[in-house]
This record gives sequence, structure tokens and C-alpha cells, in this order.
Amino acid sequence: DSQSPVENCVFFTVYVTVGPVNECDPEFSYPSSGEYVATIAENTAIGTTVMTVIASDCDADEQHHGQVYFSLPDAVSEGASLFSIDKFTGEIVVGRTLDYDSGATSYNFTVEAADSLTNNTEMRSSSIFVQVYLTDVNDNRPLFSPVIYEQTVIDNIATGTTVKTVFAADADSGDNALITYDIVGGD
Repeated sequence: DSQSPVENCVFFTVYVTVGPVNECDPEFSYPSSGEYVATIAENTAIGTTVMTVIASDCDADEQHHGQVYFSLPDAVSEGASLFSIDKFTGEIVVGRTLDYDSGATSYNFTVEAADSLTNNTEMRSSSIFVQVYLTDVNDNRPLFSPVIYEQTVIDNIATGTTVKTVFAADADSGDNALITYDIVGGD
């Protein structure tokens, strides 16, 4: 064949677009205490901010992998079910009524930071442990049992003689459950 090798070749331009690769897990920034811990009163209103968790992702492409989304993955746990988190800001708020006197004095739950809202194969995530302590509030009044006490007393009973013992209980805890008794009226 008498043709030159160049005549048997075709030349063309190839354009290659390189897309972002999800290389980094979101990383939490810890407060100066080194852990996410808060203490709130049991009567803290629903919607009140407890704390804000902070995380960032080193992937630079904000639209695909650099944006961080927050969630409470163990929402079936008692702690996580009482709180909610803003998926964009990491703000944790009281989600339901809290009650120290029901026996739970603290709640522990996990917060997850992910770089995708869908659980896809490219999603990367990390998690931290959050602890919220409750303080007791004097929110229960003492209740007498029974509600009405009656006693007949003879005229010449000696001073200092016990004529009736009354009983009251308070559902609060600690010093808030202490009861003092005073006679405020009667003959």
C-alpha cells in the first residue's frame, strides 16, 4: 500500500469533565468543654433550643457533597424522641414535654451529620453522642391522703397529745418534695 500512515488516521478532540468526588466525612466541631452536654429545667418549653451541634465537610462542592445535614438516627430511643433537630442548622430543640419526676433525669442520644439527604452509595456521615440533663422544678403540689380528716377531741385532753396524724405526698424530687405542715385555721 502506497498511502502514508497519516492518511489512515482520524484525529478528533476529546473533552473530559471531571466531577466532584465525595472524599470526606462530615466532621463535628466540639464546644470548649469537649462534648455536647446541656442542662435544662424539666419545665423548658417545647421549641426551646437546647444546643446547636456544628459540623463541616471538607468537600468543596457545596451543591453535591459539602453541605451537611443533621438527623437523630435513633429517634425511637426515649432521648431522641423528646427532642428534634433542624436538618440544616443542627439546632436541637425540646420536642415534647419533659418530666424529671417520671424518673428520667437525663437523656442520651446520637446526632448524625451526613452530606446527603438520601441514603445513597456516595453519602458519607459521622455521628456524635449528646447528653441532656434535667433539673427538677417544684411543679407538683403536695396531696393529702385522704383529702378530708375529721377527729373529735374531748374538752380536757392534755396539751401535747396527738389527736390525728395526717399524710401528704409530693411527686417532686429532693428538696422540692419536702413537706412542712402548718395549721392555718380552725378552732
